[in-house]
Amino acid sequence: ASAAADKAQQELAAGVASYENGAYKQAARQLQGALALGLERPGEQARAHKYLAFMHCVGGRERQCREEFRKALDADPLFDLTPAE
Repeated sequence: ASAAADKAQQELAAGVASYENGAYKQAARQLQGALALGLERPGEQARAHKYLAFMHCVGGRERQCREEFRKALDADPLFDLTPAE
């Protein structure tokens, strides 16, 4: 894997960790950074969009929430949410 792909994966992991710790602004920056760096796997792209969608939904930004979920499905047609999500 390329250095950019490795960095993208690190940013994705950091973004998910920030999200889980409640640092949503930082998480959004990291997740968007991961996408900008070029996540190679469709599942990783979908995961980044999913967490961005969650933050928009919680923030009451319904249009952006739907848009991120659409991007997740575009990235990975098999994308789905777990029952807990």
